[in-house]
Amino acid sequence: MATLKNWIGTGAIGLSVAVAVGVGGCAAKRELRRLFASCATDSDCESSLCYDSVCTQSCTTSASCGGGVCIEKKCKQTGTSCSDFNACTTGDKVASTGCVGTPVDCGPDNGCQQIVCDPKVGCGAKALNVGEQCGTSPLTLCGTGGLETGGCKCSVWQASAIGPYDQVAIQDGKPVSVAVGAVSLRALAVSGATLIQLGKAQKAPGQPWRSWVGASNLTAQLEGSLALPPADVTETSDELVAVAAQTGRWLAVGASGNQALLVSATDFVAAGTIPSLFRQRRIAPTGADALQPKGVAVDASGSFAVVGTAGKSALLVRGKMAADAEYADPQVQLFKTATASPLDTAQLAGVAAHPKGWLAAGSALVAGKAKFWLAYTENGFGGTIASSVIELAGTTGGGFTGILRGDQTWVAWGTATTTSAKTQCLVAGLDAALTVTWVILVAPAGKPDADVATAIAAAPMAGGEFLVAAAIGSNATPWVFRTDTKSVKAQAVGSATRLWTVVTYGKGIAIGGDQAERAFVQRVGIGGETGCPKP
Repeated sequence: MATLKNWIGTGAIGLSVAVAVGVGGCAAKRELRRLFASCATDSDCESSLCYDSVCTQSCTTSASCGGGVCIEKKCKQTGTSCSDFNACTTGDKVASTGCVGTPVDCGPDNGCQQIVCDPKVGCGAKALNVGEQCGTSPLTLCGTGGLETGGCKCSVWQASAIGPYDQVAIQDGKPVSVAVGAVSLRALAVSGATLIQLGKAQKAPGQPWRSWVGASNLTAQLEGSLALPPADVTETSDELVAVAAQTGRWLAVGASGNQALLVSATDFVAAGTIPSLFRQRRIAPTGADALQPKGVAVDASGSFAVVGTAGKSALLVRGKMAADAEYADPQVQLFKTATASPLDTAQLAGVAAHPKGWLAAGSALVAGKAKFWLAYTENGFGGTIASSVIELAGTTGGGFTGILRGDQTWVAWGTATTTSAKTQCLVAGLDAALTVTWVILVAPAGKPDADVATAIAAAPMAGGEFLVAAAIGSNATPWVFRTDTKSVKAQAVGSATRLWTVVTYGKGIAIGGDQAERAFVQRVGIGGETGCPKP
């Protein structure tokens, strides 16, 4: 006959509680486990609570834990593992004061990073001295990245920029661009530690081009990219061709159909970021031919000048930006040389600040011959315009394609027909009185005499040198050279199909252009270096 008999042992905490069930004269005995004994389920424990494979019990203070410690309302035995939920500690153990870990070693600070630890995420770094040289080469600079990606980095990079319509995928843990449409880079400018990049982008063949703005920091490739929507006309193509930045604001210019396109914004607030607010304005004076801006300059007060062409006339737009990059209706002027005939033409391609106002450089067609031409404003904003055709030694004619201001000097560049009937790149220096102080005429070795060679952009380098980007022949083959105003030497660059712009960028030079249907940017050292020393 089956019998059932229960009995309970009594005593202090830790004594077993045994249960026996007799069936058919047989008895099975199962002991419940004490506090801090190992367990698999709650039913294994006297306290009916198994946590982290250890018998425990609920608590409010350590006094009820039988020599253990009350942590997170559960009794835990000293010396066992726990978690203090602090990513800045390791090897956490139960101690009389609670769960205690050993601080992690995130490494020492360095000249480019302040090493920090965030309890939520662990070791990290705050960037220091961004853009400053940190090694023996001017191309090793302090970057803006985190603990692994920042620090002292070699900043020679050659990249096809990520376009605003491109998709970004992750490959081997790094973002890569999946090309969509076409991207063309036409202008670069530096604002703090940010390289501003502009041009045009097309989502698909046959669709309108949209003006495009990108940004990158000193040691990374393009970090941000967007296409600006047209303000009104949806089928008109837009293109930005020049940009200038100064004291917390910048202005980009280009064309929108037959109108001049001006885009202003407040400064980039951090390296590699893009402003959320752009102010777009389209200008089309009544009766004017199609406007084609080519150059822009902004001074420290926010005054700006935009130059270009309008049919057979030169274009000059003047205005002044407020601190928020807004501005009233600008002054628009179209003009030619003082003695121009109806058949003569004039165009301006670059502009720079001058003590009297603005100094612009371009070309004028006078009696069928291309001539170097300078136009300059007098008496401040809205003042009169004067201009002069100038003769340069060793040339019979030509035209300027750009100008920059140095230390009390101005450097203009373009193309020239020499007295020996060759077409060559030209770079010339001017003083404040607009007197020509030096002239360089140069072309790559082996260039056919009939092929046009045009200097299209320039930027200052170390030691009084200038780096000049040029286009050679009908295909505008890229060629880059350096000059100290007396001699010339070629500069190696990457595989761009066309170059458009050059700008001094930190301790180096950024060269921009196109690589087939992609935008191209390369950085070289301010002394012409193209590689960093090996570690």
